[in-house]
Amino acid sequence: MIFWLLGCRVSVDPGVPDRPLPVEEDTGSQVSGVAPLPIWINEMMPENDSTWQAPDGSLPPWGEVRNGSEGDVQRSDLRINSAAIEWVYTSTPDTGDVDSGANTESDVIPAGAVAMFTLPDDGAIELSWQGVRTDSLDPGDPGPDYAWARFDAGAPGAQSAWELTGAPTPGYDNGNRPPEGSPSDLFYADYSRIDLTIPPDSWDSLTGDPYTGVPATLGYERIAIPVEIHLKGVYGSLRTLEGKASFSVDINAARPGGTMRGLKKLKFNNMVQDPSGVHEHLTYGLMRAAGLAAPRVGYLQVYVNGEYWGVYTNVEAEDDVFLDRYFGEHGGNLYEGAYGVDFVVGDEFAFECDECAFPDDRSDITAVATVLDQAPTDAAMAQLETLVDLDQFLTEYAVEQLTLHWDGYATANNYRVFNDPGQDRFVIIPWGADQTWIDEYFTPFNGYGRIMTFCIANARCLSRYESTLLEVADLAEAEDLPLQFRDLVARYNDDFLADPRTEWDADLHGYYLSLTLGNLRDGPDRVRAEVAAH
Repeated sequence: MIFWLLGCRVSVDPGVPDRPLPVEEDTGSQVSGVAPLPIWINEMMPENDSTWQAPDGSLPPWGEVRNGSEGDVQRSDLRINSAAIEWVYTSTPDTGDVDSGANTESDVIPAGAVAMFTLPDDGAIELSWQGVRTDSLDPGDPGPDYAWARFDAGAPGAQSAWELTGAPTPGYDNGNRPPEGSPSDLFYADYSRIDLTIPPDSWDSLTGDPYTGVPATLGYERIAIPVEIHLKGVYGSLRTLEGKASFSVDINAARPGGTMRGLKKLKFNNMVQDPSGVHEHLTYGLMRAAGLAAPRVGYLQVYVNGEYWGVYTNVEAEDDVFLDRYFGEHGGNLYEGAYGVDFVVGDEFAFECDECAFPDDRSDITAVATVLDQAPTDAAMAQLETLVDLDQFLTEYAVEQLTLHWDGYATANNYRVFNDPGQDRFVIIPWGADQTWIDEYFTPFNGYGRIMTFCIANARCLSRYESTLLEVADLAEAEDLPLQFRDLVARYNDDFLADPRTEWDADLHGYYLSLTLGNLRDGPDRVRAEVAAH
């Protein structure tokens, strides 16, 4: 599956990037030297967190040499920084080489082939052939799993300029152009295979206690790294290992400081409460389009101990990496509100603190709850706005209503709130979006999340909310959600139907697809009609 991604330009919704793509001024990169022979550094990754694994299991920095000449090149004639090169393997020119241990004994790099080596310590890298410099680069600090690479310049032996890419190709030709996006953007855009290896002791532990993390191994592309996993879901979505369990994967717990494509935690959702298979993708996509901090979503084919378990949604974890991406170095508290938890004086510690800079201090929740205990006057609303980003909150709630989200803040049921230190106010972060696009449990004006009922009871805030509902209806039309739906169904529906652990037969799956499409089409006009009637 990865070969399709790397060979083609893909459409990626980058949302908010993990970090700005480094440029030469940011990284200190300096490119110099003109090759007397067409032999050059093809690709270079100074910080390899999860892209290529050495036979000993380590994840060393790596680079590649490309022989663009018409004849073989002796590997012994090449040096990096005047020292002998620690070669890894040499690819076959016509097919590439998927075996990272192959051709390690070869004495030559054939014409057109790529030879991989482990990268020396930090600093400028200079390649020389028979004592003459052919290429050089100071890679600077582009970030984990970013690679500097040269792409085909259109003529045999042509050496193109360096470009930074989040889609490295260790051991392969780089092709014409890289797909756009960061390493994590491309992880969510990709449709790859994930292998979870759960040893017997861990399996037994999860059977008795699904929520306590246990050791496992995560396999992705050409790496296998230690991780800690537990099952995820509550009530309707929790499944045991005998069924289609959902998984929470913690990379950092097993490998402190390590990431996988820049991510510390992964969430693989089983879609047992979404017979259509498309709700999370469509709903979170609309939320991101509305400017909200919402997870990225893709799909994965998950194997457990070598057995195919089916298609899963690959949903971005709302952790410190997520917060840094949207809010910068955050240093605030991320609270989880679940099953009736809301801003109530005395119930502050009913919120679970997922990412907390100040875990024992809930005065920020108390401050909001105290305002909500007042009458919803204009003065009280002004005080609330010093504590809550109300524009952001109204937008999130409006999207919930358009998407028929019954498992969010409308029910004070499954959501996150983050006290953003950048503005010293709360923002709401959505979750549970598999529960969307089906039934209208609430109108836009009769949920019972306390901040919303307070707003609706105030004439000025109600007017703002009605305007926000209309703006969200216009946005949904502009995003053409029915077209997105058709694209997802065309790409994934055969795999949904063939899922060995699905709980939905073809007829029920088809029914929910039809129901979802109808609500996607009708949603904007339904919201407009409800605003007009109200």
